[in-house]
Amino acid sequence: MTIRRSLQLAVCCAAFALSRGAVAQSDIAIGYQGLPAKALRGGGGGTQLSESVLLHAGIGVEAGYDSNVFYGDKGFAVSSPIVRVLPFVEITNAARSGTVPSGVFFDIGVSAAYRRYLSNDPQPQSPNKKISDESEFLPSANGIVEFSPGQTLSILVSDVFSRFEDAPYITSTGRTGPLIRYVNSSSAQLRFAPGGGRLQSTVRYDNTYDAFSSDSGLSFANSINHQLTLDLSWKWLPKTAIFVSASQGYVSYLNDQSMQMGDTRKVDSYPFHSAVGLRGLVTQKTSVNLWVGYSNAIYVSGPNPEGLQGHINANAEVTVRPTVLTTLGANYRHDFQNAVIGNFYYVDGGAAWLQQMVGSRVSATLSGRYEHRVFQFISARRTDNFLQLGAVVDFHPKPWGYIGAAYSSVINDSAVPEASGMPGTPAPSGANYVKHQIFGRVGVTY
Repeated sequence: MTIRRSLQLAVCCAAFALSRGAVAQSDIAIGYQGLPAKALRGGGGGTQLSESVLLHAGIGVEAGYDSNVFYGDKGFAVSSPIVRVLPFVEITNAARSGTVPSGVFFDIGVSAAYRRYLSNDPQPQSPNKKISDESEFLPSANGIVEFSPGQTLSILVSDVFSRFEDAPYITSTGRTGPLIRYVNSSSAQLRFAPGGGRLQSTVRYDNTYDAFSSDSGLSFANSINHQLTLDLSWKWLPKTAIFVSASQGYVSYLNDQSMQMGDTRKVDSYPFHSAVGLRGLVTQKTSVNLWVGYSNAIYVSGPNPEGLQGHINANAEVTVRPTVLTTLGANYRHDFQNAVIGNFYYVDGGAAWLQQMVGSRVSATLSGRYEHRVFQFISARRTDNFLQLGAVVDFHPKPWGYIGAAYSSVINDSAVPEASGMPGTPAPSGANYVKHQIFGRVGVTY
């Protein structure tokens, strides 16, 4: 059934989907993030194009093994050797030390990852196609311009475009086309920080265009997401702030939803989040990002968040730097998340990370995230347990070069859907898969 296959693809999409934190959420990269697509800020390097403009460029290559190319259910996993190459170019007026100018700062970059599966074995349930046919270019472009950074009044605009593609999801019931997704996220921000920045107010508008290819089975979820956020903070200590924040969103679906049935039908929503919290340093070596607030999804029809579970969002995050070379942290969050299929899911999740330098030439990062997700459909609910792990160790013989190894794992376990008592078609069944990747890698980022 198309509905079943689509939902299973939607779960796969969580491995690389862009998700926006609702309120004041820090940007923590969990799991293996792949090859570097930008030069390290303050790492030196770069070719001088003019007195104030630098050109950075780099290329990384990694070769390894993928244990489950098609995210197959238990018993349907197919493996392959894999190679990925990622060249990038970046132009910026930030200095080699990482310092940004006080007038206008800009940073513009493009990258074009290429993924190649090396196995010539036939694809499951498509013997006329080889596994290597799923090889693809995955381009991305990003840009940021900030006027008067660090000043009393500053304006920032940014844009990121990415094309994602994953191999088609294969189960005992069949397959769909490759999961191709185009995401463009743009934003405009106005920040006002009078009196040395003790009081600060930020107004931010975010726009996200999210579209799937027609043969993925998910194009009914093509959408535009608008979000307006107001954040007010007071630094009661030099590097510690109390804040209040509120955001109002509008998620609009682009396709004719009258052609969809039951749990594939998407409806517009007006998600709202508010929070009060604390962020910044609480000791010289410990920083926190804590908040609790009210939230509501406000879907025009179908299930909506209910009770304390649905209307309370919370986050607790602690980062500790016990030494100059060591950073470790952990967080917990509770919220709801707009879903590709069905209206939304409740999420309770935790993450942990460790970054360690050994001398000045060896760096290591280990991170993981677990999420307990409860999807809400018209006629049922479904529980998923999602686990993501990542690790990378690099040796830097030169500041601009690296040689290392990396590991990535994505695991999802779905329970059988339970009836919710609402009328409608049966909810799609879940997805159960285990996917491991391991790489050796080498590259330069100058």
